Amino acid sequence: MLIAAGWWTTDHVLALTNVVVAAAAAGTAIVAVVSIRSSGEIVTAAKDQAKATKETVDAATKQLELGESQLEKEREALQLAIRPILVDVQTNQLGPGPMPARIAEGEDGLLFVAQSRNVGPGAAFIHNVSAFSQAGNLVGRTFSRHVVPPGETLDMTVGVDALSQRINAEPYASLVISFIIHYTDVGGGQKTETVIEFSRRPGELYFSVTRVELRGCNEDWIPGESIVRTGPA
Repeated sequence: MLIAAGWWTTDHVLALTNVVVAAAAAGTAIVAVVSIRSSGEIVTAAKDQAKATKETVDAATKQLELGESQLEKEREALQLAIRPILVDVQTNQLGPGPMPARIAEGEDGLLFVAQSRNVGPGAAFIHNVSAFSQAGNLVGRTFSRHVVPPGETLDMTVGVDALSQRINAEPYASLVISFIIHYTDVGGGQKTETVIEFSRRPGELYFSVTRVELRGCNEDWIPGESIVRTGPA
């Protein structure tokens, strides 16, 4: 069968069409493979980037924790540098020096007079001083609101009229009175209480210190565990 110049038979056209379609399909498949490979590379790159980002974040977090730890150490060092510590005053009943703790007559009744010394490196801001009986009952309180520099002595005078009946009945009987001093550093931080227990044996005029205890307090002045304790439990 003759073919006119420039014309193909229908069979040839269909065959060519099939070839083109097959080629196109093959090209699509190749493009699809390339696309899949490209997508895989993108996912891998994304994972690598995510890993690098996580490592960066972890390193930054660790650095931040180290920084916070260093800041905490510096804060603690600063607190220690300005921390007040009130303790008892060593007295001598028979010689010169500070007067021992004692009961004295005041204009408004009986007073308990004692002293405490600031042996800490920072000044103490006194909030109040309370006196308690041996049974743990509050018998007097004073709000002094003043500063005791390092090395200086705090004179504590608290009315104890709640004990007047007993004291007047037995002026030289054995007696235990505890002072609790609430104080902070000059910035209002590091709430602390010092407990000083004074005891007097029968027939004696003056009191001796039998226990000293330092305790840290929370914001509501509720004491925690002892920081330092001397004397019997």
